[in-house]
Amino acid sequence: MFAALNARILAAAPPAIKNEAPPGAGHILKVVGWVGWGIGLACLVGVLIVCGRMALNHQRGNDVEPGRLFWPVLAFIVAGSAGSILGAVA
Repeated sequence: MFAALNARILAAAPPAIKNEAPPGAGHILKVVGWVGWGIGLACLVGVLIVCGRMALNHQRGNDVEPGRLFWPVLAFIVAGSAGSILGAVA
């Protein structure tokens, strides 16, 4: 009995999946886009602040720490990769 039921279920055609966004997704994508631009802008401001501090330290004769530039650049790379991955999936 169960074998016949399982065979009938497995033989059935899979449901059709439509490749379209659900209702109201336009607003969500707009918010996600704004958040992405905000993150990119914050990373750019972070890079500029670190570069400005490095220039001031160099001008004053203090030690310049180029390692501090790593974190804002890493955040830029991660944010850009996340956007590309979401674009490929969506």
